[in-house]
Amino acid sequence: MKLVTIYGPPGVGKLTVAREVAKITKFKLFHNHLVFDLVDSLLVPSVGDFWEVVTNMRTIMIAAAARNKVEGVVSTFVYVKGEDHPIRDIRTLQKKNTIQPCWVQLTCSNAELKRRVVLHDRKATKKISTVKGLQKLLTKWTMNEAIPLSNSLVVDNTNLTPKQVAKKIVSHFSLQ
Repeated sequence: MKLVTIYGPPGVGKLTVAREVAKITKFKLFHNHLVFDLVDSLLVPSVGDFWEVVTNMRTIMIAAAARNKVEGVVSTFVYVKGEDHPIRDIRTLQKKNTIQPCWVQLTCSNAELKRRVVLHDRKATKKISTVKGLQKLLTKWTMNEAIPLSNSLVVDNTNLTPKQVAKKIVSHFSLQ
């Protein structure tokens, strides 16, 4: 199974691009807030087992998709340097020849990130939707670096449409 993982800071356009990749490839879309919002319905972020449960649920779902012969999955998440464990679990699945990871880091200018983070569609989930909230996260954690040893495709989408970015991803990883 091919697993396209699109990561970057809040507001960079991960889900919008993931939807376009899924549309072009017919891969299943499994975005960050599907799991985050589910776990958040019972547990409090940053308290207790919250992130461990989120990570475990992501891994269980991706492994199940591979076992059930899903051709491809497009996934999104925010990589926080030194804090995220889904990467380890994805590498374990890769070593078992269960998945072929395709890492994509999205970036954009700070001005564009601030413009995007307040867009109306972000309020449908519990996404960061204020510049103040974004600044707080970016000050606290490093969210703009590539995942170590991932051989990520890095795309600055400041001046690209989501469809253009999706076409770059599909072409780079030969997903059609």
